[in-house]
Amino acid sequence: MAERAGEKRFAPGELSPRSGVYRITHDGHRPDHEAVVMGGVRFPQCRICGHAVRFELVLATKGSAATQSQNPSILIAGSEPARNFRTILAERGYSVSVAADATQARRQLQQTPCDVVITPLDLGQSRSGLELARLAKQLDPKPLIFIYTSDPTTEAMREILRTRVDYCALEPLNVNEVSTALDTLMARRSL
Repeated sequence: MAERAGEKRFAPGELSPRSGVYRITHDGHRPDHEAVVMGGVRFPQCRICGHAVRFELVLATKGSAATQSQNPSILIAGSEPARNFRTILAERGYSVSVAADATQARRQLQQTPCDVVITPLDLGQSRSGLELARLAKQLDPKPLIFIYTSDPTTEAMREILRTRVDYCALEPLNVNEVSTALDTLMARRSL
């Protein structure tokens, strides 16, 4: 961790000390910008300036240090591509459980609260991922909903919007997109 003028700056590979908004400074190829970063995750390196990128906390989320360090829980429902992210997300500090189908996902969701539900639009049956999202929206506390699809038709996208999911992605899923979206959603929720 480098310090400049009394400010703590973090480098790629270091753990973020807490969730919040971080100023990101690159090595001249791009203007400074801000992003929401979840506490306890490793800062990434930039594809262009590599390890020269730096991160500075500008707005910390509310909550105790204990709240900041808890591992957010994720329920991954359905398809093989998403279930392949289980190990990767666990390595990034998430507590991950997997449900093979819509029935098992509904049961797990009703029995064990989670912070995020990741589901395909079609979870074995037409639009069953949306049914799972609607069920999740009725829970208290409500988990964040991350839904993905390989069929982004206008009708499907309208249904997703009406259900008010928190994030929608297109297949094939990219681990960096999934991880960044989860970190952003979790940090935004705690602001």
